[in-house]
Formats: sequence, structure tokens, C-alpha cells
Amino acid sequence: MMIEMERDYAGRIIDWAFTRPETRTMSMPDLIQAYWNEQLNTTEIEQMKHTQNKSWVRVEAILTRYNIEAEDLIADIMHWCDEEDVYFDELLDVAKGYYLEEVEI
Repeated sequence: MMIEMERDYAGRIIDWAFTRPETRTMSMPDLIQAYWNEQLNTTEIEQMKHTQNKSWVRVEAILTRYNIEAEDLIADIMHWCDEEDVYFDELLDVAKGYYLEEVEI
């Protein structure tokens, strides 16, 4: 089931990119970002910005919009880290720090 979902997700991005010549030279992370930017309309982006203190709302919007599970989103971030030469564990440590600061507020 997981592989089928990943193929569907990748297929949607490839289909989207195929119709846009400007995407042909983009790296995969840039391509995914461009796809998401176009899929999210301005209203959704503004709603996400105004829900900063309720980060789970933004995550829920992404999971619902793209019909993915949280573990898929985390795996996508891990793949992004590999492509961008970012250490996931260090990124996670920074994120934990942000989380702890937000929880204490």
C-alpha cells in the first residue's frame, strides 16, 4: 500500500512537471517545492501563516491536501535531507528545540 501511495504521489508530480518546460532543469527538491507552491492557493498559505501557534493545523492541512500519512511526510523530509546534504538528526534536534520553546510559551 505504501509503495502504491508513493508511486501515485510521484506520478502526480511528474505529470504536473511534464506540462511545464521550465521545470525540466529543476532538482527533485525544487520540483516538489514548485509543485506544492502551485497546489496551495494563496488563501491556504495565509491560513497556514496565521496558525503559527497551532503548527498541527498546518501539518493537518498538508496531510489532508496531499492524502499522505505523517510518516510519509517525515520520510519525504529525510529524502530531502539526503538530496540537500542536510543531516536529518541535526535538523531534528533544532526542531525539538523550537518545539520545546513553543510548548513553554
